[in-house]
Amino acid sequence: GPWLKSVLCTPVPPTPTFAMGRVITVVIDTLSSGAMLAVRLKEQGYDVVRVWSRDFPPTLKGFVPEGAKCLGDMETVDHKGNLEATAKALSALGEVRSVMAGCETGVELQDQLSDYLNLRRNDPALTEARTNKRPMAEAVRRAGVRAVRQRYCAKGSDVKDFVREEYDGSFPPTGVVVKPCNSAGSDSVFMCPDIEGAIAGVNAIIGEENALGLKNAGCLVQELLVGTEYVVDTVNRDGVHKVVAIWSYDKRPCNGAAFVYFGMRILDMTDAAAQVLVPYTLAVLDALKVHNGPVHAEVMLTPTGPCLIEVNCRIHGAEGVWERLAQQTLGMNQIQGTVDCNADDPAAFNKYPTVPKNCKQHGMIVKLRTEHPRGALAGFQFDWVEKLPSYFDRFILIKAGDVLTPTTDLLTCPGEIHLSHRNKAQVEKDYAELHSKMESLYRWSSLEAAPPVEPKTNPLQVLLQKLITICSPRKLEARTPRTQRRVGIPMSPIPASRKSSSHTMSPLQKTWASPIIVSKKPDQDVLEFRLEIADEQ
Repeated sequence: GPWLKSVLCTPVPPTPTFAMGRVITVVIDTLSSGAMLAVRLKEQGYDVVRVWSRDFPPTLKGFVPEGAKCLGDMETVDHKGNLEATAKALSALGEVRSVMAGCETGVELQDQLSDYLNLRRNDPALTEARTNKRPMAEAVRRAGVRAVRQRYCAKGSDVKDFVREEYDGSFPPTGVVVKPCNSAGSDSVFMCPDIEGAIAGVNAIIGEENALGLKNAGCLVQELLVGTEYVVDTVNRDGVHKVVAIWSYDKRPCNGAAFVYFGMRILDMTDAAAQVLVPYTLAVLDALKVHNGPVHAEVMLTPTGPCLIEVNCRIHGAEGVWERLAQQTLGMNQIQGTVDCNADDPAAFNKYPTVPKNCKQHGMIVKLRTEHPRGALAGFQFDWVEKLPSYFDRFILIKAGDVLTPTTDLLTCPGEIHLSHRNKAQVEKDYAELHSKMESLYRWSSLEAAPPVEPKTNPLQVLLQKLITICSPRKLEARTPRTQRRVGIPMSPIPASRKSSSHTMSPLQKTWASPIIVSKKPDQDVLEFRLEIADEQ
């Protein structure tokens, strides 16, 4: 906007000259918790300059957490793709002491710019392995550390090669996951119980724009890891790793989506899971040559041990709203840890133990959700919530008058409530009560009063269109299929579809939505399908 003090980048000689007397800290792409990082830096006396990376979506620049509105007038450099020009523009403002990525889109430029300016950094030669799930898993595997089985797919038929190479041609009974190589927020992640579904999921993703605003040239098909998912947050300096928090995810089927966030638990480091997760995650960081900065690693703890889902070389997201809860329970948080691991004085980083010592309190996050049909919100009823013994604080992303849709992913989550207490049983009790009374939090206006909203791009609609294009040109008649087969069941986002009662599901299939049923008549070269979508969608 006009309030930005943008510095335009033009080609310059490679040797920068510094503005005299001024020392600056650079944060690239101040989105979500990256904006809160910039705020904390400024509060602690750092002179912060923002850089927008070349491919950062302009539509996301205005998404700033409530606590970071003060960043509106900060000095900004727009990276146009010329590294020398960007370095020159920054050096004209002052001596750059540190470069940090605010979100995933800034990681590549962080590595390049830090290397160019000879600052503390991670090796740019392995940037792709730290940002792209495909080479990431291969680099981990080469280091002798367990990694997920996977294949990059440029087209749907590549799924067959994956099944042949990894499973001797027999599709795994637990199914597979299909996901973009680069994205965020559970965007376009499909759980597919058979090969037809996996192929359809690949075709639904390729060519579409992901949550980071990037077009998917291909995607990944991976083994479906079964177990409990954890997040291991670390800060790192000169190859020394410090764990600042471990979170366990609570994900459940809801509103037709296979995995909806119900909440998160902060893990006590004396927990048996932590004893396994910490050494495994540090081995992953070494395999990816993560030497500096924060890391948000997602790991599945399976019956046969931990396995990496993905590494993100930036701060834990969710707008940093977990910051106070982490500080309350563990006595540290990853935002401040990122400030300290980049400080000039190494003592700021060295004060952190390898893992947090005893938890000061127990903490949990309750993710708000609704199964109510699309409607306008009249308000909230938080009186009873504030009386819970473990109530700590809350972060609400909606307000009276906003239109809510059934929760299927983080993008449709209305907010969260944080719990903290010395008594673990009390936290668990309040957590369960909040989930059992979730719908009582909302006061609704009539559905007729709800203003119309533009529906989000739906992977099911994309998938349906893909199916139409591969069908025979003959007319598809509306009849019940003789044999029904499930395809690409999306984890998120999907419409508020309901499970069909017209067919029998196995116990495993009942954990999935059934929005699309596909069949192929054995005697005809035609594909028939039925799409089940709630009327209001």
